[in-house]
Amino acid sequence: MHSRQQFLRGAGLAAAGGSAALLAACGGGATTPASPGADGDVAVLNGLLDIENGAVAAYQGIAPLLRGPALAAANLFGDQEQEHADGLAQAIRDLGGTPAKTKAAADYERALGIDRLGSRREALEFAVELENGTVAAYIATLPKLQSGELRGTAAAILTTEAEQMSVLLETLGEPPVPEAFVTGREA
Repeated sequence: MHSRQQFLRGAGLAAAGGSAALLAACGGGATTPASPGADGDVAVLNGLLDIENGAVAAYQGIAPLLRGPALAAANLFGDQEQEHADGLAQAIRDLGGTPAKTKAAADYERALGIDRLGSRREALEFAVELENGTVAAYIATLPKLQSGELRGTAAAILTTEAEQMSVLLETLGEPPVPEAFVTGREA
């Protein structure tokens, strides 16, 4: 069984490195895109797509542990992660690639260790850790993307991830912006 740190580390390395072998290990993979310059971008986007699909499953998985505003936030964040995944999949198709296959939610939840979470606080701390890893992965991928338009899209998603982390920290009673620059921590 993999821990959520191992999952984020593996998915983040796949996104940052664009390695076909790492993507295959994460269950993804890409077909050869139409243009040679897009090849690296498809690989990077498929790594990010796997992270986003994992985040969708994670927010669904922690929802039973949450109530009230925390549950509303998790549901909203899950919807936003799905929008990110849909956008990344479309960008991959636009480049002539094939989006990495989405694993079953239970597979992501098992890989992330969601079944070991037992309380509201643990679920929220998990979500903060998830967002930290996601922010770090997006920051690592920005210089890897060849397309300026895709870098802009990735930066916009990164901003949303940082906003989500801020809300989660505040929900935990912690400072919502503990540092001037949100860079995420690799899990």
